[in-house]
Amino acid sequence: MSTANRFRLWTIIIIVIALYLVARFGVGLYTDYLWFQHLGFESVMLTGIWARFAVGIGVAIPFAALFWVNTFIARWQSIRNVLFFSDETLVAQRFVVWIIWGVGALLAWIVGMAASSDWLLFLRYLNQHAFDLMDPIFNRDVSFYVFSVPVFRFIQSWLVVSLFLSLIGTVAIYALAQQNNLAEGRIIILPHVQLHLSVIGALIFLTFALDHWLDLFDLVYSERGVAYGASYTDVHVSMPALWVMVVVALATAAILLLNTLIRRPSLSLMAIFVWVLAGVIGAGFIPGIIQRYIVEPNELAREAPFIESNIRLTNMAYGLDTIQDRDFTEVEPLTEEAVIANDNFLKNIRLWDYRPLERTYQQIQAIRLYYQFHDIDFDRYEVNNELRQVAISARELNKEALQSRTWVTERLQFTHGYGVVANPVNEVTREGLPQLWIKDLPPESAVNIEVQQPEIYYGETTNDYVFVKTSEREFNYPSGEQNVFTNYEGTGGVALNSFLKRIAFALRLADTNMLLSQEFTNDSRVMFYRNIQQRVNRIAPFLQYDQDPYILVGEDGHLYWLQDAYTTSDRFPYAEPSVFPHDQPRIRINYIRNSVKVLIDAYDGSLTFFVTDTKDPLIQSFQAIFPHLFTPMSEMPDWVRTHTRYPEEIFRIQSELYRTYHMRDVNVFYNKEDLW
Repeated sequence: MSTANRFRLWTIIIIVIALYLVARFGVGLYTDYLWFQHLGFESVMLTGIWARFAVGIGVAIPFAALFWVNTFIARWQSIRNVLFFSDETLVAQRFVVWIIWGVGALLAWIVGMAASSDWLLFLRYLNQHAFDLMDPIFNRDVSFYVFSVPVFRFIQSWLVVSLFLSLIGTVAIYALAQQNNLAEGRIIILPHVQLHLSVIGALIFLTFALDHWLDLFDLVYSERGVAYGASYTDVHVSMPALWVMVVVALATAAILLLNTLIRRPSLSLMAIFVWVLAGVIGAGFIPGIIQRYIVEPNELAREAPFIESNIRLTNMAYGLDTIQDRDFTEVEPLTEEAVIANDNFLKNIRLWDYRPLERTYQQIQAIRLYYQFHDIDFDRYEVNNELRQVAISARELNKEALQSRTWVTERLQFTHGYGVVANPVNEVTREGLPQLWIKDLPPESAVNIEVQQPEIYYGETTNDYVFVKTSEREFNYPSGEQNVFTNYEGTGGVALNSFLKRIAFALRLADTNMLLSQEFTNDSRVMFYRNIQQRVNRIAPFLQYDQDPYILVGEDGHLYWLQDAYTTSDRFPYAEPSVFPHDQPRIRINYIRNSVKVLIDAYDGSLTFFVTDTKDPLIQSFQAIFPHLFTPMSEMPDWVRTHTRYPEEIFRIQSELYRTYHMRDVNVFYNKEDLW
């Protein structure tokens, strides 16, 4: 095959691959937009897209300009000073132009794509709200650490990467210019080369100075002392050392620029050596010596004010500062009259543990092998004018247990779970079984908790996609030897009312049956992202979610899920870090608020994000960024309010920390005299 034919073949292959990637990206973007749109949250998606685009372009263009300016200057300088000596190299010069353009564009694309994932940093910075709380070291509002410092870090990292890649490209051009000298083992650094490299080096050291300045603010997260946050050594040794590093880095940058005039490379090397030495001694050696021989022998006296800051700010970061301490008075003997007077309290003492109860539900209420109870939730309902604690669980569909697993059965017929099972937590039958208040198929209720819409299309284990409103009737529930079928009547899912949408989703889901099946109509809809935790994460990934959403029976007889959501940060000064959640994957946090509760309709998948803590600066920032996403707590229906509870995950974190941080006295805290 000739060279021309090989070139054409590779060109065609590259074009086909590029078109395939663009098509996949476009299909994913289009179908995601349809999904967000049918939920009424398209503005959330568009905000994210425009922010990603703006950050990516805002980073890529300056990077490309910096790279191209430096590499083309190097090439121009090389040609001007006749460093390319042969005709062969002169031919390469013209090819080098295309290499410079191509490499610069490729690197800019990579840097821009990597940076675009941090789009939320910039939106939070532009929409930050004050905490009205100052840190004890620099006297800056906590918002500076939570919203501003991460952006400054991003900019500093981008500058370092951009300058180093530009330096590498520039050196490569100059090395190419000296290919004959290098082949002979000689290196000639001409004045214009020294000038150019010195300027880039000076700019790099300016970014190092910025890095050292930002390191000052990271001292409030130090783990050196007896408590988290800046310690005695950090404030009295590390902080001055970092200021010295700032000055040395600035001086090194100045010397590198000065070297363009005096042309003494040894002076530049000496400045760089001093900078490295200052870092080793000032940032590592001296603080360790001071901590070991000055602080530790007098630790409590030296660290007392810093321990006090850690206690105070940790309590604030986790909302522990609002806890009221009350002394127990003398407890009166329990009398029969007291028991009778607190009869309603006794009725709500939980006797059923969730583990055996879940197994019992599965044995007596699964009805068929393809139904499962994922977990047991505990809630409260008003029954016969009394507030009763109730165990409740959703009967979800387990397609792994279907006898016949075909495309029709999995995608068109078996589309949803059905109903709930519920019992009071304190009642047991004579056979030792739970006294079921809601049971069977269709749901039968022994109390005033009526399930009118038992179908569960969105749940905790619904991880696949299905099609509804097709000509194939959906399986609803078994009834003896017969099955009861239904047709979906809601608005859940994306409408497949055009052939373009069917093609797009067929590509998105890699499901060719969508195009071949005759079961689809103009009313057909596709439901995906049906797992409620995947669903909320898809819409608002910047929130953290409790691992235990719970099912509700609404006053309208519909089934709903209530999902607790948190705003978190790992940038709160002096606050002790924790792990969230207790399951994998874990993240490190040192600030948390239960600022959002999400109500999800189990039938149509609609979501409402209710803001429950309007004083939280993080949720205030998100509300400013996504004004159409959140709903005020005042608009939450009263019946939903009766089912809200204190979330398990934040309670676990707070209770674990409070074992230590209930000790507000520095001496008691230091000695752990009252550790629970």
